[in-house]
Amino acid sequence: MMLSIRYRHISPPASLDEKIEELLLPLGEHCRVDQAEVLIEHRAEKSPPYIAKVRVAVPGPDVDVEISDHTPENAYRRAVTEIDRRLQRRLLSRTRQRIRGRKHAQNFRIGRRSR
Repeated sequence: MMLSIRYRHISPPASLDEKIEELLLPLGEHCRVDQAEVLIEHRAEKSPPYIAKVRVAVPGPDVDVEISDHTPENAYRRAVTEIDRRLQRRLLSRTRQRIRGRKHAQNFRIGRRSR
């Protein structure tokens, strides 16, 4: 996975980069993640002032999330949680489609069939 981290109008603490990597790596368990782009921005005129934009390139449509919060860590954590939720929902949806797409899906029963 290629990871790109950018900051705007903020001097990032050293621990923030480690937290970003720590939270993004488990996303690869659900599906293949080719690229991830993270932008953390401080906008003084808005409330809440910190915005985290995360874009994850996966097979199929890419997943984009933009979340704002009062601290950069919380904004980023909420954005990654939302991406994780969307990827899990996509995986579950594809599994359901595979089961529904089977020919004669009602014949796939568990146990003995009565005659």
